[in-house]
Amino acid sequence: MNDSKEFKPTKKMFLNEWLTAIGLLLMAIIAPIALSKLESISNTPIESNTVVLLWLSIGCIYSCCFTRFFVAWTLKEIFRDKQKILSNITMIIRWIYGVLLLLSLFPLIHISNEITSDNMIKAFNSFDSNWNAALCIFGLHLIFLGIVIIRSGFLSWILGVLVVIAGFGYMFDFIITLIIPNTTLTISGFTFIGEALLIIWLPINAIRLKKQNN
Repeated sequence: MNDSKEFKPTKKMFLNEWLTAIGLLLMAIIAPIALSKLESISNTPIESNTVVLLWLSIGCIYSCCFTRFFVAWTLKEIFRDKQKILSNITMIIRWIYGVLLLLSLFPLIHISNEITSDNMIKAFNSFDSNWNAALCIFGLHLIFLGIVIIRSGFLSWILGVLVVIAGFGYMFDFIITLIIPNTTLTISGFTFIGEALLIIWLPINAIRLKKQNN
C-alpha cells in the first residue's frame, strides 16, 4: 500500500539531498582507490611501508562504511514523507550492508601485526569474497530504493528504474558466482548507471524544488 502523504518540500529535505549526493560521491571516489590499493598490496612483496598502506586502506574503507550508515539515514529522511515504510526498510537494508562490509575487514585486521605474502593473499581473498557477498545485500537495497524513487513522485521514475536495474546487476553478479565459482562474467559494471545518476540527480532536484517552492 502506498503510504504517501501530501508532498511539501522542506529546507531539511533540500539539505538531505545535498548531503546524500556528497556522501555518495565521496564513497565513489574513496572506495575504489582503497580497494585497488589493497589488491596491489596483496600482489606485491611485503615492504617496510606495507603495514602503513594496509591500515590506510582499511581506514578508508571504514570511513566509507560509516558514510554508508549516514547516507542510509539521509535517504530515509528524503523520502520519509512520501514513502515512510519503504524508506525505513531501505535504510535498514543499507545498514545491514554496512555492517557486513565492516565484518569483511576482520581478516585484514587480524593479519596486520604479522604480515607475510601468504597470509596477506589469503586475507585479501577472504575480504574480497565477503565484500562481493555483501554486494548482494547492496543490490537488494538499490532495488528497494528504486521502488521508493518511482513511487515518490518528485524524482524521475526513469531514475528509479535505472537504480532498480543497478540493484539487479549486483545480485546477478553474486548469484552467478555461486553457480559458476570461477566465472569472470559480471554485469554490474554496465548496470551501475542508476547509482551514478543518483549523485547528479539529487542536487539538481533539490535546486529545482527549491525554485518551485519560492
